[in-house]
Amino acid sequence: MNFIKTLLSRHRLPLYLGAGILVVALIISQGLSEDASSETTTPPANPLVVSLLSPQSFNEQTGFSVLGKVAATDRAFVTAAAGGLITSIRVSEGDDVAAGTLVATLKNDSEQAAVAQAKAALRAAEAGAAQSNVGTASAESALEQATVSGRTSVSSSYSLAQRVVLNDIDQFFSNPENGAIGARVGRGALVRSLNEQRMALRQLLMDWESLTNQPLQDATNVVSALKTSQTYTTQVLTLVNTLITALNNESGGGNYSNAELRSLQSQLTQTRDGLLSNKNGQQGALTQINNARDQVAQATISGTNSELSSAQAQIDQARASLRSAESRLANTYLRAPIAGTVDALDLTLGQFIPGGTTIAEITNQNALEITTYVSTNERERIQTGNEVKIGTEYTGTITSIAPAADRASGKIRVTISTSEATFTIGSTVEVTFETQGSETSTTIKDTPLQIPITAIRFTGKETAVLQVDTEGVLYATPVILGDTVGNTINVVSGISSSTLLVRDVRGKQAGDMVTVESN
Repeated sequence: MNFIKTLLSRHRLPLYLGAGILVVALIISQGLSEDASSETTTPPANPLVVSLLSPQSFNEQTGFSVLGKVAATDRAFVTAAAGGLITSIRVSEGDDVAAGTLVATLKNDSEQAAVAQAKAALRAAEAGAAQSNVGTASAESALEQATVSGRTSVSSSYSLAQRVVLNDIDQFFSNPENGAIGARVGRGALVRSLNEQRMALRQLLMDWESLTNQPLQDATNVVSALKTSQTYTTQVLTLVNTLITALNNESGGGNYSNAELRSLQSQLTQTRDGLLSNKNGQQGALTQINNARDQVAQATISGTNSELSSAQAQIDQARASLRSAESRLANTYLRAPIAGTVDALDLTLGQFIPGGTTIAEITNQNALEITTYVSTNERERIQTGNEVKIGTEYTGTITSIAPAADRASGKIRVTISTSEATFTIGSTVEVTFETQGSETSTTIKDTPLQIPITAIRFTGKETAVLQVDTEGVLYATPVILGDTVGNTINVVSGISSSTLLVRDVRGKQAGDMVTVESN
């Protein structure tokens, strides 16, 4: 026992020293481990990758190219796609004109109003998309107001049509209300047509009056009544147009003198304009009800992707309506399809021409025509009269754009006129459409900046674009928007042409860490 104590006594100091060294080593090791841990922190999740653009760079890249086939055309006709009253004549026989030159204009007040209305509907749809939460009560109140406006439109349309029939139309008929009707203007088949149309109005006015006396409490009934009212208005318009045609064919010495004929023609033209304006008003009431119904449906769903899809559908529908209205307005401007000489011009100011009427003939022994096809998205970026590049050296002018896509290919036919005689008939050439921002663009300077719709972030509070700061963090810049043009939108203020912004903001928001995609 004493031996063991002695042994421990002799070795106690080395043991203490060893234990102390071990403790120090452990402390140092732990410190190094902590330092290493602090220096190698867990890397953050991969940041979002974004692509940047400026309005200037975007506009410079908006041109696109397609292939077209060359054909010869030494003679072309200027034909009215829709009927109307000639309000201006811009050329005379013997004039040399360029392709796309405006030859004449049809009265287009109602078409311009329809375009303005369609633009307003589109802006309303875009504003609706910016509202993240629409109260059900507010939406239902808007629907009720729209329904009341629709009932008023049906009633006022009937009152207008009744006045037109009794005051403006019936002066051209004997026994318009009872017995055998007799038209006082026109000859042969035209007289029979007038009598049949006026006879049909007897029952139509009674049905229309009955329609206005119905309660029409809900939106569905009002929508149906508005559509019926539009149909009735169209029938009255048809008779007015037939009377205008009959008066145009009359000559002084019959039932009316020349002075009386001119006065009656002017009176009926004003009547027709009033009916057209009223019909557009009925369409506006229909649109208002449909938009309000969509708002109610939108308010009943949560703020999910289905809500965003509904809002986008409204925008797409409004955009399609705008394109249709713009197409009808374009039909009122009669243009030369090729460059050449005006050989025949059968037209007078104030003349009413039916749709399909040929008003002028253009001849050019050196004229060529190129036919090509574009997609529906590309169609939104071009218009009749635009200049295009053919190959690398030559130019042409868009003279016609088909109103609908080809059923087989799903693409839209575009005709281009050129006087460059170096092309071989039947050859294939490259056609470049240079839209806004490119060097040969036909758009006017000082227009609003144009960027993709995907670059706009709509919120309930503001409309903004997203930019990237020096630390790679997104921040919002508020902007004021103008009109939508196809898949692009005009920015009135908030950014400059050189502002760098995120091309596609979907799924991104201010504060997100991002990496900028290298070009």
